[in-house]
Amino acid sequence: MNILYPSSNGNSSRLSQRSLPPLPPSSQRASVVLTDSPLVAPSEKYVDIPKWPKTAQGIRHGGFFTVFSCLGNVLTVVVACAFFAFGAFVLRHDRVPTSDVPHLGLLRDSARYGPTVFPIFLEAIVGQAVHALALWRLEHGERMKILDQLLGSTSIFATVVTQLKYRNIGLLGTLLLLLWSLSPIGGQASLRVLDFGVTTNMYPQSMKYLRMDSEYMPSEPSADGEMDGQTAIFTTEAVYGSSLLSPWDVKSSPLDTWGNVKIPMIERLSNLTKDSEGWQQVDNDNATTFSSLIGIPTTSLPSDRKASFNMETSYWVLDCPVLKLSNDSTTELPGMDSGGVTPLPDWQGKRAMNWGISSPLDQFNTTLVQPFPPTNTTGTPLRRMYYLSMEESDNIHYPFRGGNSYAECTMNTSYVEVRAACNGRNCTVTHMRPSTQEHIDPALINGLTGAYSNFFFTYFVEAIAGSSYKLTAVQRYFTNPASPFDNVHPSIALYQLDKEDFATKFAQLLNTFWLAGIGLAQIPGGMPESRAGLHSGTNTSTTTATVIQSTPVLVCNRGWLAALFVATGMMCLTGVLGLVLEFTRKTPDLAINISSLARDNPYIHLPPGGSALDSATRGRLMQNVRIRFGDVKSEEQVGHIAMASCEKAEEEVIGSGSPPEMRVARLKGGKERLYA
Repeated sequence: MNILYPSSNGNSSRLSQRSLPPLPPSSQRASVVLTDSPLVAPSEKYVDIPKWPKTAQGIRHGGFFTVFSCLGNVLTVVVACAFFAFGAFVLRHDRVPTSDVPHLGLLRDSARYGPTVFPIFLEAIVGQAVHALALWRLEHGERMKILDQLLGSTSIFATVVTQLKYRNIGLLGTLLLLLWSLSPIGGQASLRVLDFGVTTNMYPQSMKYLRMDSEYMPSEPSADGEMDGQTAIFTTEAVYGSSLLSPWDVKSSPLDTWGNVKIPMIERLSNLTKDSEGWQQVDNDNATTFSSLIGIPTTSLPSDRKASFNMETSYWVLDCPVLKLSNDSTTELPGMDSGGVTPLPDWQGKRAMNWGISSPLDQFNTTLVQPFPPTNTTGTPLRRMYYLSMEESDNIHYPFRGGNSYAECTMNTSYVEVRAACNGRNCTVTHMRPSTQEHIDPALINGLTGAYSNFFFTYFVEAIAGSSYKLTAVQRYFTNPASPFDNVHPSIALYQLDKEDFATKFAQLLNTFWLAGIGLAQIPGGMPESRAGLHSGTNTSTTTATVIQSTPVLVCNRGWLAALFVATGMMCLTGVLGLVLEFTRKTPDLAINISSLARDNPYIHLPPGGSALDSATRGRLMQNVRIRFGDVKSEEQVGHIAMASCEKAEEEVIGSGSPPEMRVARLKGGKERLYA
């Protein structure tokens, strides 16, 4: 048969002839009698294929493989619908506390494995459906482009490559790309639809805290109602000593040893920035200077919730303009008798063997030293405090011949308002400002005006006084606050300290012992809800804490839920469509394999019949048939490439005794041979 081709110059009148390779002679082609009788085959040798149909057949659907494949498709579609149930379950428990969500662990595992499982199911369903659609369209007649697009789109990567190959995606290609894009979208949606959040419920709670203007009354029973005065004094000294003995991590922490919140010194805050209401932020780092080693006792807050509250409180601050070395080892404290131990009338204080303090009882007496002490802004003279510490020398025979460190200080009260944040029972001051409320004159020193104030100075010195001429922890605290009980260094030289640093540490010691004395039972146990057990001099204040109850809940991401439902719905609809087409088509199953491409190939010498076999059956029956894609016109000047039977290793022929023109030769590359 001749086919006319236009010449290269486009002139249709000039034609060239090109011949297709001849079909095998009719004598070599099988004659098929379409009857129920056995197929008639010519006498020449054909490829021996066991179980090849010997009679004409009708198109049949069913069989074990078909039934198994359809059952697998049905099961896949049913399992894919589980993603609907997963999404509906998440939506039903949206904003439900995690403790009330049943099978929460299974739900988390389902979300975790969703990105792996969803693409597998979608590929199984869509790949089968696209294949069934291609066969259905082939049965009813369709353009090759559509069929090639369908058969080449059985996976997401193959779909992209197929569209690039044909360079004209069209509507079908766009729909296929959109369909396969549901694979990553559905996988991610199954993971991201499930999330967890926290719901907060805020409510007020009244709480009490200890006020610093309570009276120092050690002779009265403590909070348990059974402790006598001596036991109370011992407990005060024990709490005070424990604070000095605590490690540096506790001393620099915003909480004391017992979990009470410490009050920073607003005068020592490094953050000078204030907001419009005067609040300064407290960083609570190791550089924060606290007014005391002991915090303010408060009533307990819920241990499993967060809270915040404001608190009005105060502390003592000192200013020590005089800090010097007195070479005269006989220097005594002002206001003490000739023995240097007992205070004179109208004076308070105590002298131990190696250090002591004194203060005039009448704080308005300004005749002792002029112009010291100064006055505050209201004109009231500030309380005077005197400190004396014997310095140790290198002379082992006269260890205290090194002189005395002597300080003159003024005492004032700093009223502040603090804002604290609590995580459970651990509270921390986050902001503070000078108090905006009315208070008595700061120079009056709240708490030191009662009948028991003289006991405070006495017990303060005696708490850690020592019984010999050795430096005590109170003296060493000024130079080694991290470990004041460390006596490795023989000399402390307090007079060489920075005056501000000396005043700060002196105030810390006074505030610490004061809190230990007025709240000796509340510091380790917390403030009781009622006044039962509190001595008459204990003052408390009430504030309202805002308690935040945080509850972890399951959160449904509704955007990803919509994506999951759309992807799952399309997957299930595609699966149902594939099943319908699979059961309604009449075309035998065709696969993209060689056995399907070999159908009715005149160069492949197969027994007659078998046209009704599906691809799986044909593939099994032809598994030992040897073919080659080679030159079927090896004897001609111009070759022709086709698939043909290949029986020998070198000069393979279609059948025994075949003429030379029916041999299939290996292909030659380059310009060695031309092919039509």
